[in-house]
Amino acid sequence: MFLNLKEDNPDIPAVLIVFDHVVSSNPEFKKTYLLHGANAPQINGTRTVLKRTELGYNGKLVNDTLLPKADNVKITQVGEHPDEFWAGDKLFKTFPYSGNNAEQGGIRTEISPLTPSEEDYFLNVMQVSDADSQIEPLQATLIETNTHKGVKIADRVVLFGMTKEKIASDVTFNFDGDGEFKITVAGLKEGTWEVKKDSSLIKDAVVTESGTIAEFKGESGNYTLTYKNENSVREKVEVSYEYIEAPIKIRVNNFYVHTENPFVENGRVMVPLRGVGDALNAKVTWNEE
Repeated sequence: MFLNLKEDNPDIPAVLIVFDHVVSSNPEFKKTYLLHGANAPQINGTRTVLKRTELGYNGKLVNDTLLPKADNVKITQVGEHPDEFWAGDKLFKTFPYSGNNAEQGGIRTEISPLTPSEEDYFLNVMQVSDADSQIEPLQATLIETNTHKGVKIADRVVLFGMTKEKIASDVTFNFDGDGEFKITVAGLKEGTWEVKKDSSLIKDAVVTESGTIAEFKGESGNYTLTYKNENSVREKVEVSYEYIEAPIKIRVNNFYVHTENPFVENGRVMVPLRGVGDALNAKVTWNEE
């Protein structure tokens, strides 16, 4: 689930929460969550940090692993160089794909539970920011109930159903914190749900068949969601957008070069020479004469 935080958190404008439920008939089957990056990760406990500063990049991704929990997780780096792409015990050398806009991953981070089990849950919270930012990442707090698992981060609370089945039984959870939170509960049966906080009804939430999500706002406390009826029709929301033409992009050896945007003048594409030269490790000088 993608969270847009840039209005209130310009230094950490976005968070991506990834939840996985994996079941295998053989408990000894190794379940692994993979995170590929162009550079080597910095692994500290349950936190993995990926940075990119070459070719004009200034990006950082911080991944906090909440599940498996700290006492039951192993996080390891696989590969030593950005052009190494391991799949199991086989190494594939990466190479540019003609016409492909995606940059290839290289060094891999593997996240696996230590204890064999038929059933495992993975919950990873990814935050993006500038690589040179000194701002501390937002705290991500695990929330667990008998039906859902999720996270509280910034002014958001997100809960995922523990199975693929949409449930109609009561959902109860609680969290602490100051101010108003935007709350999202997934994995619900389509219909109208009563939302109660500290035993008081605060609203009805409509869950659609395709979305399976209830959304509402509220302060910290004890919440209970109860299925009310089969009405799953929401009021229509008008959405407007503005088409923006994508800029011309430069790529060297399958990696984008972040520099001044190229532009078209008199039918010719004008490219900033210094940015391309630096990416090619060429010496670029300027002669005023």
